Amino acid sequence: GIADESQDSAAHAEFSEEALYAQEDLLRDAGRRVKPERPGVEDLYFVAFAPYAGQDVFMKETQSIGKLMDERFDTSGRSIALISHPTLIDRYPLATLTSLREVLQSVGERINPEEDVVLLHLTSHGSQTHELSVSFPPLDLQPIRPSDLRLALDEARIKWRIIVVSA
Repeated sequence: GIADESQDSAAHAEFSEEALYAQEDLLRDAGRRVKPERPGVEDLYFVAFAPYAGQDVFMKETQSIGKLMDERFDTSGRSIALISHPTLIDRYPLATLTSLREVLQSVGERINPEEDVVLLHLTSHGSQTHELSVSFPPLDLQPIRPSDLRLALDEARIKWRIIVVSA
């Protein structure tokens, strides 16, 4: 259960200065790797967002769903994962509101907004006020509100969107 997972090794890992400064490159590289849309094809793009570093469950869910999306829904090369987890800080950009905005902007620049669909999968703890928990100690990160998410999608000009919230 959730209580057992709170003791994951991730909850006690440290966030290094080296990892912090590598984030900009990881984010830029992830955005650059996204393939452009194919004219005349209704492409599906997949953005995964796992912002809670203290438990392995969110990282594992994101990786499993990403693999499934690539294998079954042809999103390979059209998917980006933002995962906050101490064991992956050198492989994935952190999942923060800033990184989500940047990734959605990159995807928005590559899609045909009239025919392509973006599936955004968010997994974290939620709150009674409908906020998504964003946590990676010792960083002071703000939760994501529905209005933050809508603004990020609107600014990226992503018209056709599917949003899955697992919280």
